[in-house]
Order: sequence, then structure tokens, then C-alpha cells
Amino acid sequence: MGSIALGRQHLVELYGCCPEAINNVQKVRAAMIEAAQRAQASIVADVFHEFNPHGISGVVVIAESHLAVHSWPEHGCVSIDIFTCSDRMNPELAIAYLSSAFKAKKIAVKEIDRGTKKPMDERDFEGTVVLESLAAIGKVDEFFDAIDADDFVRAKALMKQAGLDAKTVAVVLKQMAEVGGEC
Repeated sequence: MGSIALGRQHLVELYGCCPEAINNVQKVRAAMIEAAQRAQASIVADVFHEFNPHGISGVVVIAESHLAVHSWPEHGCVSIDIFTCSDRMNPELAIAYLSSAFKAKKIAVKEIDRGTKKPMDERDFEGTVVLESLAAIGKVDEFFDAIDADDFVRAKALMKQAGLDAKTVAVVLKQMAEVGGEC
């Protein structure tokens, strides 16, 4: 079972951008709104600010979260943050559009899972009677395989085989269910 992410965030760095394209608040705003639309986002509001002597910061608030931008025309650099909590939205389309609109020569993207709820692993049981009992019968790996597969029946059978009491088994099964469910 992999990590459960409630959202995805793309941190984007655009280099070698056209200074005129990234130092005009109307152009940057229009590009960010178009990028949100191309990504299938639902726009709620937007706010942009032009710095003196140069640079733009702005955010497009979307129902799925946000797109934010900051430009440094004097360095030909733009930083973009695209955060979505929707599987329907496609941030990659926004990134491709903005890269083109700002005439970037180089792009760097880092995607981060946000609001992760980690799956259960060995650290959840370190030093516990559960691990000690499973180790005594040589079933630790098999137990974690059952957890990874969300196989409650197998995990329960292994814990019983290890001689764990019903209360301990119930607590572990509840913990497994909570990790695999919604927040």
C-alpha cells in the first residue's frame, strides 16, 4: 500500500524567460488564468501585484486550491506553485503553457504529495508486543506483507497464530483500517 496523498503540489522554476513577458502584470495575469483553464481548474478569484522597479507576484485561487507566481525579470526567472486536491485537474498542462507563454529556455519541476497519510510500517510497531510475538514465530515479514496488501484477514490470523490477545488484535486491525480510510 502506498502513501495516500490528499493533494499534489508542483514547484516550477522557469529560467531564461523573456523579461518583457514576465514584467507586465496584465500579461502574467492572463497567462496564469489561461494556464488554470487549460489545466481544467475552476477559477474562484485572482490577485496580482506589480513591484517597482520590476517583478510580479500573483495568485489564482481555484476550487481545487491555487496557482501562484513570482517573477524576477532582471534574472529571467519565474517561480510557480501549482497546488491541487483534484485528480481531475492536470497541472502538467498549466506548466507546459506557462513555460511557452514566458518563453522559458529551461524548466525545473518538483512534484510533492501533500497531506500524506503514511501507510503503516515497521516503525508503528517498534518495541511492541506485536512485533516481538510475530518475530518469535518468524512471521514479521509475512505480517507486513498482509498490511501492505490491506489483507485484514491474513494479518488477524498471523497475530492470533503469534498468540496475541483479542484486544491487541482489535487495536491493530482498527489502526490498519484508519490508515487505509479517509481523513
